[in-house]
Amino acid sequence: MNISARYRRDLRRSVRLSLHFQRKLMWVCMTSGVLLIILGLSIERTLSGSAPFIALGIFLIIQMPLKAWAEVYRNRKILFEEVEITLTSEGIQWRTATTRFDVSWDMIKRVYELKDLWIFVVNRLTRISLYKHALSQEQQAELAAFIAARSK
Repeated sequence: MNISARYRRDLRRSVRLSLHFQRKLMWVCMTSGVLLIILGLSIERTLSGSAPFIALGIFLIIQMPLKAWAEVYRNRKILFEEVEITLTSEGIQWRTATTRFDVSWDMIKRVYELKDLWIFVVNRLTRISLYKHALSQEQQAELAAFIAARSK
């Protein structure tokens, strides 16, 4: 296998990727927010007694998406550099103007396949993303077959 691709990351996918890796915390925050809103609405006292619960609930619901967007936007100059990636049978080479990773397949802990990208997880802090639109249909099929063969 020898697949090469070049692409530029975008804001929407970068935010989705950030939210994907924080999905458990996001689920907890959103569930807590909904419960606080329900609690605030069920309080039979004055509106001023329930307003803090409702306000905190709304904050918890929108906090994680806003935080993910702010992180991506703040780091946009680094995140939106052109990415050049090469996948071989030995490993992955991932390069931008400021960063370079050479990773063997043995170092890859997990591979996530989302609707429009693959995520190769090396460790908790190092993840390599590959947008599917950067590959042809044949390359996508070859990579999917390679990953399926490695996971067995």
